[in-house]
Amino acid sequence: MGLGNPVLTDDGVGIRLARDLGREWARRPDLVVEPEGPTASLDLAEHMAGHRRVIVIDALGPGLPPGTVHVFTAAQLRESRHHRGIHDVNLATALELARRAGLPVPPDEEIHLFGVAVEDAWTFGEALSPALEEAYPRVREEVLEAVRALLEPASSV
Repeated sequence: MGLGNPVLTDDGVGIRLARDLGREWARRPDLVVEPEGPTASLDLAEHMAGHRRVIVIDALGPGLPPGTVHVFTAAQLRESRHHRGIHDVNLATALELARRAGLPVPPDEEIHLFGVAVEDAWTFGEALSPALEEAYPRVREEVLEAVRALLEPASSV
């Protein structure tokens, strides 16, 4: 599932990667590829219900070289401690709320998160920043290989 906003420069990198992965595995009926998943944590948790494994790809704010890929699971997330409103809920808290509500979301170890460091996720535009565009072929291959490694050992996903 790709997350982001396709008209905010680098923020759309998760969507672009999910589209590329969807083309790669278009013939696999056991996979559901959603290039544009919901971005609110509660909606995202609800969207995961009924799946055995979920892979989420999103942009990470600047601070690292554009194109740096981080891979982790939901088990490594922490719940929010303070909330000013329902929109402050992070993914870990949203998953806990979904489970308490009885939604069949995958276990945290089966929710794989791919974060791609970006340079500019605030400027309106459909193209990636030059730095991320230059890194994109490497990022695509890195994510593709990591996702392949998650999928291949399983007989069905």
